[in-house]
This record gives sequence, C-alpha cells and structure tokens, in this order.
Amino acid sequence: MTSRTTTALLAPVLLLSFGGTIHAADDSASRPNLIGGGIKYQQSIFRGGDDEVRPSVVVEYGNFFVHGPQVGYRFYSTDRWEFNTGIALSSFGTDRGEGVEPIDHWVDAFVGTAFTSGMHQWRLRVNTDTSDKHDGQSIHTEYGLRFPGERLQVTPYVGVSWWSKKLTDYVVGVDGGANDYQADATVNSHIGVRVNWALTRQHLLQFDLQGTKYGNEVTDSPLVDKDRSSHLLLNYVYRFTSP
Repeated sequence: MTSRTTTALLAPVLLLSFGGTIHAADDSASRPNLIGGGIKYQQSIFRGGDDEVRPSVVVEYGNFFVHGPQVGYRFYSTDRWEFNTGIALSSFGTDRGEGVEPIDHWVDAFVGTAFTSGMHQWRLRVNTDTSDKHDGQSIHTEYGLRFPGERLQVTPYVGVSWWSKKLTDYVVGVDGGANDYQADATVNSHIGVRVNWALTRQHLLQFDLQGTKYGNEVTDSPLVDKDRSSHLLLNYVYRFTSP
C-alpha cells in the first residue's frame, strides 16, 4: 500500500473530523486545557550515533492537541472512548553513526483510538508515511494501569509496535557495499512509566521514562550496536479553563 493510497483512505476521516460532521457525547468541556513544554532525551541505537535532546511541546484546547511532534484532533470523544486523527513528524533520531548518511525525518498521517475504564487504559494508532520518504506504515498499541492519587498519578505501561518492511529498511537498511542489508518488517516492544505530579491546581509536572526492545530485523543491521534504547521526557504544564 503506497502512502498516496493510504492518504486517500484517510482523507474522508480527516474531512469528517475537521468538518465537524461526526457527533458524539463530547466530553471536551470537562477536559482541562493545557499548555506547556519541556525536553526529551532519546538514546541512539546506532554505532557511533549521538543521543538526542529535543524540545517538547504540550497543547490541549478542547479536542485539538499538540503532543511533541504530533498535531491532532479528537473527532469522537466520550468518557471512555476517543478517536483521533492528525499528522506527526517522526521522532526517531536521524543520526545513524559516523560515516553513515543520516536519514531524513518523515511526516506520518495517523488515526488512533483510546479506551479508558477505571484504572485501565488502552491505545491503538496506525501511521503511514505521507512525505514519500519510505512509503511505509506502523501500528502501535499500548496498555497502561493508572494509579491515581490526590496529587500524584502513576501509570506503568507496556506496548508493542509493528514496522512495515519499507519503514524498517529506511531506518536501518544499507544499500550496496560489503555491509549491504535489506531489512524486513519487525516488531518492537516497550515498557515504561508515566507520572503526573500536580504541584497546584494549575501547575503540573509530567514525567515519562520508557525502554524499547527492538526486533531482530533492526538489531541485525550492521549499523546497530544496541538491541534496546531508552527515552526520558520531562514537561511543565499549565492547566486552564476556556473563557
């Protein structure tokens, strides 16, 4: 499936969501608006690759959201279910090590859903490249168990992600030469913990620590010398209500 074909399939969803023609029991009025930012540290898996530190942005206003490199819109939202769509700049590092040509960032279109019931949280998202960098897709799913407190909320989580052949080969493949390597589709797994700490009613700190274990198609690449990596996210967020 090419990115143009997938984009054509996603277009009706995007039009419906931003056109406001899908109606649901909207809970956006009860959801606080957020604005803030911080930093994200991403460990490299490549030989001689540099770890990356990037700025992070958080904005939530009604059903519109910006989470780091993702910009999206919740087109169906209730107290349990959410369906969203948007675009996302790739968050994978571009540096593939000394002497190796870096890869370019790409832009994905995505559709996703989330389900919350008490302490249980589940998410699913499907991405497809729309920038003609690799024309690949990925699927991500995650389960979390939320432990709420008066000021501290802790959510440990586990998840898996599937990368298509085109995406995997773009990230870790090598064209030609003695180290020629053509990657196939792969499955990666991750585990982590998110912490929300309410300093006051309006001021919030967000912390996310995640470790990822990469599939064999990634770790078998001659460019890769680690089978796992970690990332750390720290945000300050201000909560406010709409005027």
